[in-house]
Amino acid sequence: MSAAGPSSMSGIPGLGVARVVVCVGVVAVAGLWAFWPLGSTEPHGRAAHPDDATPSPEWSQPELRIAAFSAPLWVAPPAPPPPPQPEPKPPAPPPLKLQLLAVVNQDGVYEAVLFDPEADKLYTVRQGESLGARTVERVSATGVDLRDTSGLRTLALRDKGAKP
Repeated sequence: MSAAGPSSMSGIPGLGVARVVVCVGVVAVAGLWAFWPLGSTEPHGRAAHPDDATPSPEWSQPELRIAAFSAPLWVAPPAPPPPPQPEPKPPAPPPLKLQLLAVVNQDGVYEAVLFDPEADKLYTVRQGESLGARTVERVSATGVDLRDTSGLRTLALRDKGAKP
């Protein structure tokens, strides 16, 4: 087999040149057709010259309404209502001023020794006793539980290894 050239594709000599000539001719005709001026775009009843201002009775162009262009193209839906405000949390209860100093075991009953820095007094209380507006719910070897209007509060003894 011989080396393939542009004219050897079909086996007929000179066909490659003819193919190029035909393609160039087609492109030239298409270019002429694309750039050829169009005929008059005026409707049949209109005057060909702008100086002739009398419209023909056969056809007249409707007036341009500028107000139609000021209408919004798209109207957004109204914004959703804001979410309801959550109810405010009740204020935190005031800190418990009582300090647990010790838990004493007397005859199997635990008693808590509490210090009130506001009154500067020591109190020894057992389970079920009242201390002002507070009630002692439970006394254990590690702490005491007090109930007041804000709920249950626990005072615990510190570990020996814990730092203050």
